[in-house]
Amino acid sequence: MSGLGHATDTLAVRHRDSFTSFKSTRLAALQAYNMAKVNPQDISLAEVHDAFTPFEIIGTEDLGFFPPARVEGRGRRTHDDSGSASDQPLGGLKARGHPVGASGLAQIAEVFWQLRGDVEAVRQVQGARIGLTQNIAVWPTTTW
Repeated sequence: MSGLGHATDTLAVRHRDSFTSFKSTRLAALQAYNMAKVNPQDISLAEVHDAFTPFEIIGTEDLGFFPPARVEGRGRRTHDDSGSASDQPLGGLKARGHPVGASGLAQIAEVFWQLRGDVEAVRQVQGARIGLTQNIAVWPTTTW
């Protein structure tokens, strides 16, 4: 691990700056990127907290993978034979049943196995060098 970030936001949604962005994710990502000396374009694969569909959309925007409010036609960053960047190569939290408490560990394990090349070829992100995990707790007040 070369970078880590942790941030919080107010629990009261009515006091937040935005309903379509999670400040805790933006701040935690900035900390992690700065510590690791990378930027969003350097990330080969990401396991993003997607317990609810909007969380994946918001998360990928807040992590800097896509510009805000540009959802239509965007799709997901997917891997193919060209080795392009990928999000959720294992299918996301819901593909694992989202075991609360264990979800973050599963995300870390998936990125670790991807970076080592220890996954089946059908879901291996070719050329994966830098991975990222993002997890949220308590109605996006905490992100790490």
